[in-house]
Amino acid sequence: MSNFYDEGKKIKGQWEYLDTSFIKPTENCDMCDNETDLGPYTCSICLIDTLSGIPNVKYTDECEWIIKRGKKRQFNKTYK
Repeated sequence: MSNFYDEGKKIKGQWEYLDTSFIKPTENCDMCDNETDLGPYTCSICLIDTLSGIPNVKYTDECEWIIKRGKKRQFNKTYK
């Protein structure tokens, strides 16, 4: 199990990485790109705008999105 940190403090509880590949580029954003060779690119600002405030989801000091273990199924039903 990985240790995750938020503002230098260890995040308590069991967490796992959150796959953010389902988030689509924002059409009116100059930094997002739908036409890359590797597939659509969503900029970090749009990722933060989309995922901030969602219960059980955090952005870590390591620049990774994580979700509380056991909440992924509920997240997928609601947000995907």
